[in-house]
Amino acid sequence: MRCDACPCVLAVDWQARLTPRQVASFSQRHAPPPPPLGPEIPAGVRTAIAAWFRERGVREADARARFFQKFGYGSLDDIGDDIRARWGEEAYDKFYADLHDDPAVARWHHAVRQRQAAETVASRHLPAPLYLDYLECALDKHVEAHAAAAFYDDHYNPLSSRSTI
Repeated sequence: MRCDACPCVLAVDWQARLTPRQVASFSQRHAPPPPPLGPEIPAGVRTAIAAWFRERGVREADARARFFQKFGYGSLDDIGDDIRARWGEEAYDKFYADLHDDPAVARWHHAVRQRQAAETVASRHLPAPLYLDYLECALDKHVEAHAAAAFYDDHYNPLSSRSTI
């Protein structure tokens, strides 16, 4: 059954729930499907996720600090040691090779600058399970920022209907 008032936006299913209709993009209708991704999260997806958080006011440095604190990492080497202990030597070597090849790290010639750059981009090269842990920390920061903003808007904004002033 279709909703005649708004046929292109809503559809009513057999349980009488309103659900948004999926509209396929041009490439989804006319191009071959993309290959299955596999267990790793692609670098482009990680970059897009980082941009999403940045647009919403979550700095990567804050998310990284929360991640380090939550999992007891003091440095990049602690992450490397954890990767070696949990996923083995091959994952450890891949982590450091990916960091070394990252353009943000490779553009520096001084070792101290390379290390600082490597810490800033480390989340892009974590094994998928650790990257998802990192995302949980970034989401925590996002929720904290918006919860605080909502609290102050509700209680300290004289124009808010819920103001306590």
